[in-house]
Amino acid sequence: TRVCKRWDYERITWPETVVSQFDLVCDNEYWRSLSQSIYMFGVMVGSIGSGLLSDKFGRKRVTLIAAVGTMIFGVSVAFSTSMVIFTLLRWCVAVCSVSMFTCGYVYCMEIVGGNWGTYIGIGLEIPWSFAYMLIPVVSWIFPAWNQFTIAVSIPIMLMIKILSIPGMAPESPR
Repeated sequence: TRVCKRWDYERITWPETVVSQFDLVCDNEYWRSLSQSIYMFGVMVGSIGSGLLSDKFGRKRVTLIAAVGTMIFGVSVAFSTSMVIFTLLRWCVAVCSVSMFTCGYVYCMEIVGGNWGTYIGIGLEIPWSFAYMLIPVVSWIFPAWNQFTIAVSIPIMLMIKILSIPGMAPESPR
């Protein structure tokens, strides 16, 4: 066997990927799983932290801050210059995005309550399902990983706008 020293990337189908940009092969291959593990740690931190923060400061406020953070960090990931920065920013995206989802979900459940809670809870997942099905289309339109990251981060501005309009979304009743 020979030691892996370099890799030649085929860039016809995909112009640039995270693996090719940061050369995550050979001795750097561990970054792929490490980055994903750190991301999932961010999901855990955001899940726990957002509950505590939203109880103290309000669900709407925490949801809005998390949405702004998701958009800012999501766009910033596209401009990462190293794998360390990429991983740190993705951790921030994980914390903010799970906080936005968790607080938003609880916020809706508290506003609706009662028998309609089940229907609204299921209904909140339907847009997520459609968005998930659109990922291949978005990646076809934006084949470079950094363009794709920006494309999926920018639509959060709509949620930020809605939550920012006074009286449009009242604070949670609890």
